[in-house]
Amino acid sequence: MSRIGVIILCKDEAARITQCLTSLSRQSLLGRDHAIEILVVPNGCTDNTAEVAQQSRPIFRAMDGITFRVEELKQGGKSRSWNTAVHELSDPSNELLVFLDGDIELAHDHVLEDLLAILLADPDVSVVSGKPIKDTVRKKQQNVVERLSLAASQQTGYTNVINGSCYVARAEVLREIWLPNDLPGEDGFLNAIVTTEGFTLPGPIENVRQPEIPTHFYAAESIRGFFHHEQRMMVGTLINRWLIEHFQALGLGTHAGEWIRQKNETDPQWVDDVVTSRVGDKGWVVPNELVFSRLVRRRNQSRWTWATTLPIRVLAFAASLPSVLRANQVIRSRSASTYW
Repeated sequence: MSRIGVIILCKDEAARITQCLTSLSRQSLLGRDHAIEILVVPNGCTDNTAEVAQQSRPIFRAMDGITFRVEELKQGGKSRSWNTAVHELSDPSNELLVFLDGDIELAHDHVLEDLLAILLADPDVSVVSGKPIKDTVRKKQQNVVERLSLAASQQTGYTNVINGSCYVARAEVLREIWLPNDLPGEDGFLNAIVTTEGFTLPGPIENVRQPEIPTHFYAAESIRGFFHHEQRMMVGTLINRWLIEHFQALGLGTHAGEWIRQKNETDPQWVDDVVTSRVGDKGWVVPNELVFSRLVRRRNQSRWTWATTLPIRVLAFAASLPSVLRANQVIRSRSASTYW
């Protein structure tokens, strides 16, 4: 019997958290011989996410071996909440940890069991990430914008990297890690620290896996939401890059988790200081490879596939340009590290 912690981080998800928890309640994993702790962590909410989540308690009450609780945190921030959930709220006896975002819906009833099977089949694998897909894929009739949006998202995904909306991991690996409290885009940094064993290795190792078929649905953005999402991703990607380079330059020699924990406590502005030092007095800070990333052929992608999808990529690139301009402004401001 395994002890498994399921952690659901959420902010202002009163409209979606019930859907997430209902899809979780149907998972075949919950019917197996495991002790499972379900921990919902609303953080920095301005709505009643915590109260709505509590209403799902009866769904799990009748299930053997399942405990369910909601722990609301007044201060927001996904990486800060991740630290609290892993190191303070989750039962320290949990051997495996599952992370879900509160706005997703698991695609079928054996998603978590399948992901855990991949993890447990190879002792060298530390994390198995889910594969997201927009919920518009389920619509029988999609409009032009939805079809283009879906096609663009399918062409810009990455494989065998951690997607923060759904993943399973060995608890012993995550308990070595602390994330910077003020971090836009926690999954990119988490992926880097996992695949370099706390920045003790010169380059990433292949200890993250991802299935080929989608595991969970997420809501397609509105046009306004698309631009905001693109800004967040650009800000998060660039700041993560700077932080990774920062740790590579430090050459700590030991796992960076404890160093980050101490920095979070003694110097709360340290991430902002790293960002400020990299920005300096530059007017433009977004690297060209990030601006034009949608147009570049990915590794292991055939030239034919790249060529046939180029029109979609060009449209997505053009649509993202306003977000790139706005992201550059955000990164140059002192509030960049808390933008998420």
